[in-house]
Amino acid sequence: MTEYRYPKFPVLIPVVVIVLVLIGVIGIISASTVGVGDVALVVDPLSGTVSNPVVGPRWFLKLPWQSVVRVPYSTQYLILSDSDPNADFASLMCFSSEGIEVTTDIVVRFALM
Repeated sequence: MTEYRYPKFPVLIPVVVIVLVLIGVIGIISASTVGVGDVALVVDPLSGTVSNPVVGPRWFLKLPWQSVVRVPYSTQYLILSDSDPNADFASLMCFSSEGIEVTTDIVVRFALM
């Protein structure tokens, strides 16, 4: 008579491990973050909807097929200067009422609401 040998571990353990790995992968795909000064809009291509803004900083969950669009919400500035190394553009050149060429440094502060 032959003796039946059971496997060293039950068949249920690999199934549980695979299910936990799949849950972890779906959780990683569904998690998203929004940084300080940003707003996230969650776009659902299946229903054609856009969510309410998610104001950062925070973590949030979305469905795996949804995409996230990040929009800066903080006050930003644009520098026009020849002397500032961080300037975005060069200074503006214009003429005074006497016909003298004048360069002006300008800083514009703006926010998208």
